[in-house]
Amino acid sequence: MKIVNSWNTENIWNGSKYVNDDYQLKVNETFDLIPQGANQPVKRVNDSWVGADQPKFEIKEREPTAGDKALNALGLQLAQIQKTQATQAQAINALGLQLAASQQNDVNETK
Repeated sequence: MKIVNSWNTENIWNGSKYVNDDYQLKVNETFDLIPQGANQPVKRVNDSWVGADQPKFEIKEREPTAGDKALNALGLQLAQIQKTQATQAQAINALGLQLAASQQNDVNETK
């Protein structure tokens, strides 16, 4: 058994099939194997298989959208609220310490 690979009129691989060892190739067929890991689409070029170039991803700078700006503004507001909340927690803690000290003084004075 052998594998036959074929290609279409645009020289793009369009399938494989198993054939007997005495199989006679038809037009647009070859016993050449597709290189392992070749990117699709694979093309027949100068009697060999060539995989497509790996896609290139470019990161392009873009102007922030209105949604981006609104999300940024919300993030800044949240950061400010968290800062205020931390300051308030410190103030509440200080007041609690003052109250405890005051109550301790009251207990000491009544003795």
